[in-house]
Amino acid sequence: MTLPCQKEFFEIPEDIIYLNCSYLSPLFSAVKEAGVKGIMRKSQPWEIKPHDFFEQSKEVKQLFAKVTNTSAQNIAIIPSVSYGIGIAAKNLRVSMQQNIIILEEQFPSNVYPWKELAKKNSAQVITVARPQNHDWTQAILDTINKDTAVVALSHCHWTDGSIIDLKIIGKVCRDKNIPLVIDATQSLGILDINIKDVQPAFVIAAGYKWLLGPYSLAFMYVAPEYHDCSPLENNWMNRKGSENFAQLVDYTNEYAIGAQRFDMGERSNFILLPMAIAALEQILKWGIENIQSNVESLVNRIIHFVEKFDLPEKHGFEILPQNLRCSHILGLRFENSLPADFGKKMVERKVYVSIRSNVIRISPYIYNNELDCERFANVLSEI
Repeated sequence: MTLPCQKEFFEIPEDIIYLNCSYLSPLFSAVKEAGVKGIMRKSQPWEIKPHDFFEQSKEVKQLFAKVTNTSAQNIAIIPSVSYGIGIAAKNLRVSMQQNIIILEEQFPSNVYPWKELAKKNSAQVITVARPQNHDWTQAILDTINKDTAVVALSHCHWTDGSIIDLKIIGKVCRDKNIPLVIDATQSLGILDINIKDVQPAFVIAAGYKWLLGPYSLAFMYVAPEYHDCSPLENNWMNRKGSENFAQLVDYTNEYAIGAQRFDMGERSNFILLPMAIAALEQILKWGIENIQSNVESLVNRIIHFVEKFDLPEKHGFEILPQNLRCSHILGLRFENSLPADFGKKMVERKVYVSIRSNVIRISPYIYNNELDCERFANVLSEI
């Protein structure tokens, strides 16, 4: 299925070239409308009934479970990636002289908790250096050893879109009984992550990028064998029987079933949850494979125009081989520094991309078209 350009659907002005979905996705019309309705609903609290605190939570978990090919009982609603990584770090056992594996230039939310855990237990954080041949998967496999207690990765690297084969890493981790923790913020919603194939311990994803949702809302998959772990907080909603408001003072030590014990307090956000529901429904309607195919074609057009103008040679950057990068993020990694004032000059021309270290990160979406791709290359050729 070929998806037509959806720029008007996202209400993006014609003169704006936004190639930056991996930074913040725009909110499309239905998501904004859901947020406004949520605000209006909160302004009339007498219309909100006790069961309303639970229904939308269930619905959003069911939708996210479809995205990850798992059961809704394995899903928790959380505010951020750091919150989810914090839950994983709180519950995974790391002993003295063991190690936790992360990647060079990994996103900080998936680094700091592991450093703290290692420090607390006199363990070691091993950082896999960026491989010269760009093969992160093999570099990770070469680093895992008999003392590895946790492997904490992303699906694709946030700086340049280089890909990691989670299915291969997952099998090795299972064979060695090593919990695998994945930050899937830069892939869920556009790349298929089949939980049943990878079998990780935890998968966490922020909702404001490729999941097209609001800020301050994220999701976490928790493998069934970790459902009896400790939550990061103890709130009234993650306890058994919390649906019965009249009995809330009958305190219980029992948690609700599944991953619900890991839900954040005030998870029943009457503004954010409807927005996430609208976003996930649309993603599933479009189809993740269709979105991926559409965006991949846009990335390929950008590469075509960049190479047409001989820009890799002119500016001294490289494009990763196709089999070692994800299909939706293009990283132009410069051998030295970026052109002077590159970001400022791009913004002046109303072209928006990200700069990460010495990488220009380009991430189009289905609101972009071929003219956007060509315009980016033209602007880059002029800088």
